[in-house]
Amino acid sequence: MVLNITRGLLYFFSFFSLMGYATTSLGQISSNTEINKQEFSNLATKYLNNPKHKQAVILEITKCSNKGNPYCSDYLCLYFFSTKKYSDTYKFCSSYKSKRIRSKQNFILGFLFQTGHGVLQNEALAMKYYLKAAAQGEPYSAYNIAVIHLQKMELLIKTKQFSRELEKEAIMAYSWAKIAKALGYKSENKNSVSVDTVIRTLKPILTSRNLINEANSLSEKICSNIRKCHH
Repeated sequence: MVLNITRGLLYFFSFFSLMGYATTSLGQISSNTEINKQEFSNLATKYLNNPKHKQAVILEITKCSNKGNPYCSDYLCLYFFSTKKYSDTYKFCSSYKSKRIRSKQNFILGFLFQTGHGVLQNEALAMKYYLKAAAQGEPYSAYNIAVIHLQKMELLIKTKQFSRELEKEAIMAYSWAKIAKALGYKSENKNSVSVDTVIRTLKPILTSRNLINEANSLSEKICSNIRKCHH
């Protein structure tokens, strides 16, 4: 999917290899209890030993999730996202019982609310989950935050609202593009524009308005609060 952003200068969106991103392993899933961990481990081993019975195993993992096992909910969240079954994706991502939802779940929830897949489209909720994921060091969320601010820029330009609000959106888009780059964002969609292109496009605009220092300071401030972000 491609979005036309900011006078047609930027065409991009954060689609990537869903299957590759959704692939998970036992070692990646945060621990709640050893019992839950062992239950999911047994089911995962059962699937690995019987790949032809995938749907039967998915049904068993669903039952496991319905009993409140966060490992099973975690797996199903990523599994249904990879298969683009978005209503089920939302169900299991939002039912994850961990006190600290992992960055991938927050990114997925943000994606669903941004695009309206499986849920009513809600930009405020999309931003809420993207910000949570970005704070956990998730680069695709930082990129999508930049996209949302670029979309706001585009709307302001189309309605000829050349105001301080437009400058604020440019600063935010530039700052989050820099953060996405610092977190290691790399587009896997050949039709997407790189964060470097976003930064190069916005930098002279901000410089011409004497806003580049403000934008750089903001990106550094946000980055300093993200453990995986280095500036």
